[in-house]
Amino acid sequence: MSLELDLVIASRTLAEHGVIDAYGHASARSDRNPQRYFMARNVAPELVTKADILEYDLDSNPIDADGRAVYNERFIHGEIYKARPDVMAIVHNHSHAVIPFACTGVALQPIFHMSAFIGLGVPGWDIRDAQKGSDMLVRNAQLGEHLARALGKHPAVLMRGHGSTVVAESIPRAVGRSVYLDVNARMQQQAMALAKTGTVVSLERRVALVPKPDETKADGKPHGIAFYEIRFKTFPADDPRGNPGFSSDVQEFHVHGGMTHLDALCHESIDGKLYNGFPLKDTVSEETGCTKLGLDNLGDGIVTRGILIDMTRLKSAAARAPGSPVYADDIEAWERQAGLKVSSGDALFVYNTPAPGRAGAGPGVNGGFDLSVVTWLKARGVAVTSGVRAIAEDNHADHKLVLATLGVYLLDGVQLDRLAETAARLNRWEFLLIVAPPQVPGSTGAIVNPLAIF
Repeated sequence: MSLELDLVIASRTLAEHGVIDAYGHASARSDRNPQRYFMARNVAPELVTKADILEYDLDSNPIDADGRAVYNERFIHGEIYKARPDVMAIVHNHSHAVIPFACTGVALQPIFHMSAFIGLGVPGWDIRDAQKGSDMLVRNAQLGEHLARALGKHPAVLMRGHGSTVVAESIPRAVGRSVYLDVNARMQQQAMALAKTGTVVSLERRVALVPKPDETKADGKPHGIAFYEIRFKTFPADDPRGNPGFSSDVQEFHVHGGMTHLDALCHESIDGKLYNGFPLKDTVSEETGCTKLGLDNLGDGIVTRGILIDMTRLKSAAARAPGSPVYADDIEAWERQAGLKVSSGDALFVYNTPAPGRAGAGPGVNGGFDLSVVTWLKARGVAVTSGVRAIAEDNHADHKLVLATLGVYLLDGVQLDRLAETAARLNRWEFLLIVAPPQVPGSTGAIVNPLAIF
């Protein structure tokens, strides 16, 4: 497929997603001459055809416009291509969701995995710093160069009262970043609006102290056996390091045990492949841990909308046995009953207390989602979930499909009794979820205390 046709598809895709309006535009550096780039003539993006694509030099002069009008703000593209040889595609848009972040002191945060690139930094740019009394448009090379300096080495730059400009090493990546910058902005505004009463509920299961297994004592490595040990000391008055009366402790644990923890995407693999096809043998080692997809990627944690499905209150499931698996039809029935819709970036939980005597029964333990729900989670773009059931044939099927196939974070071992009680009392089934794992290099998971804020 030609670069020109890629641009046509990019323009129409961005328009379809509502990221660019009639005045937004996408470009691509020429694959034949890096001192040239391609962009459409001045036409609404949803109407772009291959015949509309023009070639420009890096001073943003069209090579052969043949009388056709060109975009006033083409200088955004030319000056960024000059400043950033690594950039191969650019999207300038006027996303309505992003503009409030460009005009206020509220920073964009990457609140779900598809917008992780925001963690590389998204600076702001104010045209008033380059020119007083402008019409806000980047109409010349001087303004374009000023914007390129503000962008620096980042993946995007916010433009006060205007929109944003997104860059990448390919057209698909630039389109994806533009879409998910918009989605992230909407989700972040939604999440910030969820905390209304200030009621905070912990989803953490209390840590139980369990001795270290002999296998781990022997080699210091994990062996799939849960344990948690803690040892204390109060320093004496003559402590040689000057800490008299100071009390401290050393804690050791296997992170993927019975405690509430967040799984990194590198925690599970299928046939030697991690999420996005990264080879397990080249990505995870016993010396460095995960070189990709580790929890240290979540530097700003997870801040998003959480939704609780309470099967004990679902009218259409009244005759179902406690602890039964939850199916996609149940989720959609709950959406209708609660007046909610699970959307891209949400964290989804199910409360369904198992029948007394069932294996694993206990406070806060759930019947969980049936494994068939995984395709539904993918279709809705769920970013975080918990309680997906494995199957008898493969007790890791839940982790394999959720982590390695979908790239959805798993919160294991959450306790939902108090969350269900609070949601029922407030008659609110959505909340602000905050999960902040420590930034441990290469980590496959972390013990966390997820907080739901109503």
